[in-house]
Amino acid sequence: MTVTVWNSRPWKPADLPTYGWVSVLKVSTLWSCLELRALAIEKISLDLGQEKPTNVIKLGRKYFVEDWVVRGYRSVIDAEEELSDEDAEIIGWEESYCIMTLREMRHKRNAPSGRWFSRSSNRGSSIQDEDIRKAFKTELSFIIAAAAPYNSPPSPRLTSLRFTWGELYSD
Repeated sequence: MTVTVWNSRPWKPADLPTYGWVSVLKVSTLWSCLELRALAIEKISLDLGQEKPTNVIKLGRKYFVEDWVVRGYRSVIDAEEELSDEDAEIIGWEESYCIMTLREMRHKRNAPSGRWFSRSSNRGSSIQDEDIRKAFKTELSFIIAAAAPYNSPPSPRLTSLRFTWGELYSD
């Protein structure tokens, strides 16, 4: 006996909280459901501004979303407060060193001539995404490579899964 499962009906995505979409992202990544993964990434991206930047970096690393990692690094670099030991441990010590280097570069670029550091001069950022991508090139290259299987064209809406009952219950 063969069972065929079809999903041809258009569906409307559920209105889930961010943590719900993270669960959808986890399952869709494990099962390579590309359309659902893309939708989860889109929904989560809308709420990333409310997350702690180190959590954004962690999430981007875990699910291979380069834009989230870059966005998280940008937030950490642009932050006025010092990087805590806890955050440095989450990000990684080498990456924390790169962040400090980029922060120093930002301060030097924004400082008025003749003064290296001024609290009022470091508003805004002169660090571009290309600077971040260059500083974290190795990590981002890995994320891009790991994400490649998930960036292929989405499958057609009509999917068919065929299996026999014997296959389901075999040891």
